[in-house]
Amino acid sequence: MSMRRLLSLVVAIVMMFSIVGTQLVVANAIGEPTVTVGSGTGERGEDVTLTIELSNNPGICAAQIWVHYAEGLVLKSATDSGLLAGAEFGGDKNANPYGLSWEDGTNAERADNTGNGTLVTLVFTIDPSAELGDHDVSVTYDSGDIYNMALEDVDFALVSGTVTVNCQHVNTEIRDNEEPSCNEPGYSGDTWCIDCETKIEDGIVISATGNHVDADGEWESDETHHFHTCSCSTEFDKFSHDYELAHNETSHFERCTVCGIEKEPEACSFGEWTYVEGANTHKKVCACGNFKEEDCDYDATHISGTNLHQGVCKVCEHSIESAACRLRVDATLPDEIGEIFVTTFSCAEECGNVTNNHWVKYGDISNDGKISVVDVIFILQIIGDLRSPDTVYCELGDVHQEVDDPAGFLNTMDAIALLRYLLTK
Repeated sequence: MSMRRLLSLVVAIVMMFSIVGTQLVVANAIGEPTVTVGSGTGERGEDVTLTIELSNNPGICAAQIWVHYAEGLVLKSATDSGLLAGAEFGGDKNANPYGLSWEDGTNAERADNTGNGTLVTLVFTIDPSAELGDHDVSVTYDSGDIYNMALEDVDFALVSGTVTVNCQHVNTEIRDNEEPSCNEPGYSGDTWCIDCETKIEDGIVISATGNHVDADGEWESDETHHFHTCSCSTEFDKFSHDYELAHNETSHFERCTVCGIEKEPEACSFGEWTYVEGANTHKKVCACGNFKEEDCDYDATHISGTNLHQGVCKVCEHSIESAACRLRVDATLPDEIGEIFVTTFSCAEECGNVTNNHWVKYGDISNDGKISVVDVIFILQIIGDLRSPDTVYCELGDVHQEVDDPAGFLNTMDAIALLRYLLTK
């Protein structure tokens, strides 16, 4: 054992018998001998390097200190700077506190080391689960652990350092954002870190959109323009009225094709009735395009000197093609088949065609001057819709008159009556 170690042991025994307890020495006075732990910053998973510095060193030959570090830090390495000789560091880096010691047993001049500067360099790894913020790194020593060649204790003030764990700002959110309106600017919002409650980035002002919106979408109008009104009271999409001529049943007026506003109406002025070709209607038209249209109302008009008549509209005087008059017997019918009597014929359509003083035979529907099977056949053809009643004198064949039947109404009883007449003649 060296003399220095022996002397150290003797001093320690004396101190023990003097009941001088181990104590932590902490001081901050400027100018005092000081051991200072540096500080550093980093993010989770990163390495942070700190140094332990000596300052105002009055001269020492041996020292033993303990490095204490907060949870969340893992000591990766401790590297001696060579400032003091005889460095011996603890082997287990997981030990907390971690021991560092120096003893200059090779100093032949027995001179104390008064060097100042970096004593040791520590590298800590920040645990991925470490809490954000400051994590203390400090040093302590026991009484008698730092002394000089005269075996005198040398007191050092101790200054702690920190490893500040910065947030990586992985989880962020936008706060205080506001959408712009048509006439008010908006704000993009500030970016905040949810983990550390730090504002990472200020937002920016967003210009007003100028996109006005009409809530009900309806056009509003004044005498000259139509427009939309935004909820901010701004009128937009303002244009002059675009009028076109419109009408109802009796009047016409100008109406805006966009907003529908109408000017004062004026009564329509319809022209003369004109026939609508192919429609059997006539109409009269106003200059605005409004018109009235009605079905033609035809009257039968006799064509003089013929047994023909044509239809003529009472309103527009359009005429339709001529047709044969359907003449009917105007005289009172006799009681007996075959009886000859005098009659006039008039058109059933009341066209005005009348022929006078005709000698006819009752039952001679064919009006050929005799009663025969031909008349029976004519009646049966008319009943069976094989012959038009307009081509014969139905009243002459109505020989079986019934109370409720109109004159000229034919049925099978008339055919039977004629057959009986022919059989008994």
